[in-house]
Amino acid sequence: MGILSPLLTDPDIIMSKQINASPEDYSEIEQAAFSNALSVHYIVLALYAIGTLGGAILLLIALTTGFTDDSILKLSLFGIPPALFTLHFIAVTGLQKRQPWGYRLSIALGYFMIILFPFGTVLGVLLLLQLSRFGVTRKE
Repeated sequence: MGILSPLLTDPDIIMSKQINASPEDYSEIEQAAFSNALSVHYIVLALYAIGTLGGAILLLIALTTGFTDDSILKLSLFGIPPALFTLHFIAVTGLQKRQPWGYRLSIALGYFMIILFPFGTVLGVLLLLQLSRFGVTRKE
């Protein structure tokens, strides 16, 4: 799958200095990567919020004009952005608390975003590159 795929499957891999670490415990590179990874998540959150608003408008149009064959598609499109918004919000929460599950969820979302061409591909690759700069160690 890639260089980062063992991070998703190997339970012995954890983020270094993850819990109760002060910002001084992290290198400048890790701090920059952390900030950039959160920035990518915030951009994606904004895009999904716009998608949710657009889906809500389509849903209102479908409800006011009557259900047609396209209505099912509009209803399914309305549910996807809020679900992805929620996953990214959970990942941001985990990253802010420097938890390994937030790191792993961010990697999984980065891989998923790669298939969402063209903007998702760019943001997914950027997110994975930033996450690869975090210090990772193996449990001893």
